[in-house]
Amino acid sequence: MISKHFGALGDRVAEAIANFDPETATEADRDRLADTLRQTAQKLAGARASFDKEHSDVANLRNLIANDEKASETLAERLAAGKISEATINLFCDELEANKARLPQEIQEEADAQEYMNELQKIVDALSKQLEEFDAAAKKAMQALATAKAQKDLQTVRAERQARSTA
Repeated sequence: MISKHFGALGDRVAEAIANFDPETATEADRDRLADTLRQTAQKLAGARASFDKEHSDVANLRNLIANDEKASETLAERLAAGKISEATINLFCDELEANKARLPQEIQEEADAQEYMNELQKIVDALSKQLEEFDAAAKKAMQALATAKAQKDLQTVRAERQARSTA
């Protein structure tokens, strides 16, 4: 089921993660990775909403079943007292059994939605980590460049001083 949800995004994500080396990546590589991260984060938001809905469906169905089971005692007493018809009781019991039968399917849908959401979260985390590594490597390279420039400037100043002192 998860592979159905991922489709082309899953292929792109797998390729992006496998091919991304923060030490040798270009800005264009970073932009592609950031774009993939944005798309995956959007899918994650949708997956969270889907999971929340499925979770709510399960909770509501469980509450309905619990309330109906409590009500069944009262209905049995009313039936015994002749205050309610047997057809009404049968209809109520049929609905209760149908809800009980539907519960495992709802629980499975909730579990599938949660699994999909968790997998997307792992991908978002991996992509975020790679972007952080890229940014750290880029910052390190910029610092090394600044240090090299400062050293070159210092050598130039020293050379100028030496040239003035020997002249």
